[in-house]
Amino acid sequence: MLINKRIGAIEVDTAFADHEQAYELLELVCNDVKEVMDEYDLQVSQIIEMTDDTLDLGYNENETLGWIKIRVRRTRNNQAFQSESMVMDTLLHELAHNRYLGHGEDFNEFFSELKLSLEGRTNSCRISLPHPMVELERGKQH
Repeated sequence: MLINKRIGAIEVDTAFADHEQAYELLELVCNDVKEVMDEYDLQVSQIIEMTDDTLDLGYNENETLGWIKIRVRRTRNNQAFQSESMVMDTLLHELAHNRYLGHGEDFNEFFSELKLSLEGRTNSCRISLPHPMVELERGKQH
């Protein structure tokens, strides 16, 4: 199902009884970020719920496969969901990789620009600056 003209589809792990909640969380952040994606001409064919055993919060394969994986559940217990702001920050981080593959200065500047653009459009409680994982170093993103 087409989410919007910038995001083709959302896929969640239906093995979880609460998979509809995971879908709703991803749909919410995808809809919130749509205008930012329009502004910066960013696209992705699929946003996929990440449920593997890694500590990664997200992974971007948009260059070759056209998808971004986002962890919406807490890594260690998969029963509790990440906060909306964490999922949003992770999505913005992964979208920044559509333009810059590494984590260099250009990437960091663009990631900050995306967050500031979103902050001007949505309820400010939905995102946090700087990215929580930069401060806490509890996980990593690609």
